[in-house]
Amino acid sequence: MGSFPIQIYLIGLMGSGKSYWGRQLAFHFHYPFLDLDKGIEMAEKRTISDIFEKDGEKAFREKERQTLHQLTKDYSKFVMSCGGGTPCFFDNMEWMTSTGTVIWLKPPMEVLAERLITAKDKRPLIRHASNQADIVSILSNLMVDRLESYNQSHFIVEEPYPTIETFEKILNHA
Repeated sequence: MGSFPIQIYLIGLMGSGKSYWGRQLAFHFHYPFLDLDKGIEMAEKRTISDIFEKDGEKAFREKERQTLHQLTKDYSKFVMSCGGGTPCFFDNMEWMTSTGTVIWLKPPMEVLAERLITAKDKRPLIRHASNQADIVSILSNLMVDRLESYNQSHFIVEEPYPTIETFEKILNHA
C-alpha cells in the first residue's frame, strides 16, 4: 500500500454511489471523507439548491471550483465525492487528474434509474420524471454532455455493485 494514491476523487452521474463509496473507502483506508457538495454548503452556510436558485448555476460552479481547490490544499490525503457536473467546468478535471486519482463510477443506466426512482423528489434534474425510463433518458442526455470530461478519469468502475476489493485492485495499480 506504499504507492497508494493519497488523494482520490470519485466522479459519476447521480446515483452512481459516489457518496456511499466515498465513505466506505475513506473508512477502509483510514482517510478523511470529503463530500464536495457538503463542503460548498458549509462554506456558503446554505444549501446547494438555495445557491442555484438565488445565485444561478454560474455562481454555483465558481464556488464549486474554489471549494475543490481549497479542500485539495487543506487535506494531504482524502477520498472525495464530487458532484456529477464537477468535472465538466473550468479546469476541475485537469486539477483532479493532476493532484490525485480520479475514479469514474459508471454502473448501467438501468441500475441508476432503479436507485433514483424513490429519491427523485430530492434530485432537481429528475424531479419531473414519471418512471424509470424517463430517468434513463435524462441520465443518457447528461452523459452525452459529460462524457468527454468523464473519459479523462484514471479508472472506470462499471460494476453495478462493486466491492472494496474492486477498488483495492485498481488503486494498487494507480
